[in-house]
Amino acid sequence: MHDITNSPYKEWIRIGMRNEDMPHHWCKLPPNYDWRARCKLISIGGNGNEDARGANYLCKTARSYLGKDARDFDLLGVYYPNGNKAEQFVAFRAMFLLDEILVPQIADRDAFGNLHRLPFEEAWRNMRKVVFWTHCHGGRVTREATKLLDGIHSRFDEIMLSIGYSEKEAEIIHRQMVVFHHNNPCADLGMVPTHSTDFYRITQADEQNRPVVYNSDSFGYYVATEQMAEHDIYYVSLSKNERAFIIPRISPYKKSEHNGAYWQVPKKEKYETSQIEEDMALAFFREITASDYMIENCEQIEKSVMQKNLHLQDLFEEVKDDGADFMENFHEYQRDVREEFDNVREKLLNNQFTSEDGEEICQEALFLHDSEGHNLLDLAVQKGDVAAVAVIWKNMLEAMPPFEYGKDLKNIYQDFSNDMLETKKKHQFYTTQAFDTNNKQMFLALAQNNDALVGLDYLHASAEMALCAVKKFCDTDWNDENISLPALDLIYGKNLEFLIRRCRQPDMANEETKKLLPDLIKKRQRLIKREGDFISSVIQDVASGRGSR
Repeated sequence: MHDITNSPYKEWIRIGMRNEDMPHHWCKLPPNYDWRARCKLISIGGNGNEDARGANYLCKTARSYLGKDARDFDLLGVYYPNGNKAEQFVAFRAMFLLDEILVPQIADRDAFGNLHRLPFEEAWRNMRKVVFWTHCHGGRVTREATKLLDGIHSRFDEIMLSIGYSEKEAEIIHRQMVVFHHNNPCADLGMVPTHSTDFYRITQADEQNRPVVYNSDSFGYYVATEQMAEHDIYYVSLSKNERAFIIPRISPYKKSEHNGAYWQVPKKEKYETSQIEEDMALAFFREITASDYMIENCEQIEKSVMQKNLHLQDLFEEVKDDGADFMENFHEYQRDVREEFDNVREKLLNNQFTSEDGEEICQEALFLHDSEGHNLLDLAVQKGDVAAVAVIWKNMLEAMPPFEYGKDLKNIYQDFSNDMLETKKKHQFYTTQAFDTNNKQMFLALAQNNDALVGLDYLHASAEMALCAVKKFCDTDWNDENISLPALDLIYGKNLEFLIRRCRQPDMANEETKKLLPDLIKKRQRLIKREGDFISSVIQDVASGRGSR
């Protein structure tokens, strides 16, 4: 067997086994661990699991779900020496999962490291003995290895095909890999399918399930924003091999429900709905872990679960029907948003766009993008349609959160769609581009909010564009005392200083500039005065002892 201790990805992920005789009840896997000998429940937790204690925690919860069947399983768990959850680290960890866990189920390695396929019957039975139990980042890792990257194959499929399995064999083998996900925040959930068999548990009260990580027409955005009654449970079909339980929240006593709410909240503190959801999820989990038949489809599993749990049968049919309605509404919502976007897009491209079109378009369609990644603002700027840009950006601006001084964009947009964040970045680029190319009308159409004035090259601006900026600065109201001085000075101070210096150059010696310049200087002096007042206040606090600790 392959020696896992030599993995090139071990810097990013470590795997071991639950062992109650060891510190933290977890120990490293021995070299040449036999991946085919016993059933395995592999816990892959969130990026915060950075040591053996964290690895054991999720193993422990999985063990409680197994009950007496735990004795038949090796309980494995991972942690991340570097807890970073950036995309490249997700990919590294997914490659570890492929190389060190999945491939040993379907292939042998020769002395040169070359893979040789196993008999089909042996391969699918090996895969059937491996069950994954994930939370948050762990779900992203498994999906990265198993989702259909090109719409047909995953990374795991490609490996199987490369060593001689047929497409049909690869599909069947892959389907035997079962993953139970808890609060999986993947942006492509419900949009990009997997070949593994995946069951998801989703609570709307999961603070990581905010729309920020989703596009406006995605399943995740819809789940996070759709109103659910306290008693609702949905069992939904996301793809051929994926099902999800969705509940609004688990308990009224927890403000957010991302970290461990499914297994941490005591029964007496749970909503009846969440207890029913847990009973159903547990029935599915035990069906998978206690059986060894070839999985053909999710319907087969559902049928077997209900035959063994007659007390859940009527409830399950109800939540399944409700889930079907939920998904039908989601797909209708998707179609409506896409249709609205396409209609406005065509009008833009054919020079038929009117201000009424911009006023009436819904927020989701406003920020949607086409197959080339362009939203309506992109298209209007590319067409050079200044009137359309002004209307579209005005309506986008009204839907977006206000600019907050001193906060980075990701923090500002944490409760909103990622489409909005991307639009904000695009707007900054277009504003700078219009300013640098002396496109006065486009600049005025785009510079409808104060923060558009930041980061422009005022010292080298043309006289016409500098004057445009002066007018914008003079129209800006800075009487809001809630704006902290350091933030205000950091954001606007240098920009004002450079713009004043530009206005004093000979080519701007005109009546309009002379009229506006005193107002601009007053704004700069007000910043300086507030800075002086701030420093004086600090000095007084220190002198009186209020500033000491």
